[in-house]
Amino acid sequence: TKGNNQARRIGIVGYGHLGHYITHCILENKLPESFKNQKLEIVWIWNRTTSKIEEDELVPNSLILNDLSQFNTKGPLDLIIEVSHKQIITQFAALFLQFCPLLIGSPTCLSDSSLLSSLLSTSHRSNHSLYIPSGALWASTDIQKLAESNSFISLQITMKKHPLSFHNLQAPLSTTLQTLLSNPSTSGETILYKGDVQTL
Repeated sequence: TKGNNQARRIGIVGYGHLGHYITHCILENKLPESFKNQKLEIVWIWNRTTSKIEEDELVPNSLILNDLSQFNTKGPLDLIIEVSHKQIITQFAALFLQFCPLLIGSPTCLSDSSLLSSLLSTSHRSNHSLYIPSGALWASTDIQKLAESNSFISLQITMKKHPLSFHNLQAPLSTTLQTLLSNPSTSGETILYKGDVQTL
């Protein structure tokens, strides 16, 4: 347990809207009330393109981690926060968990039952917690309780995003999106994908 005067050391994976927001909250000491008594220190920030971090004048270049495979070379960490892409979780999550606790900001990757099972196993073996925020899917715990009590047969969830929010989208969805965006007649809401998350 950290003492009151010791800062909790954080690594941040991803510098999109969420990564930027979290970084600024910590560096500018604008944390939510529930964190007011916590001291947080950013040890490093990684992004697929470092230029996005370099363009932020608030972030010292010394915090930029160029190679994610070197995440464990800057000293101990109390938490790694992933807010990048599910591919990062597939590739690095088990390694992260062997080193320190991990917060997953791309929870859709956990629809892969084998990956989820592997991460839970790693978490137990390493005694490092695996955190899954529910902010992207409000009432998720209530949905889980209903499922466990057999209160519904099926469930349909609709998630809506601005086209610019789709980063590193892969084919065929990336092709579909580009086709829609290049069509002058496209306006309003458009269905990009309909189906189960595991297939996606």
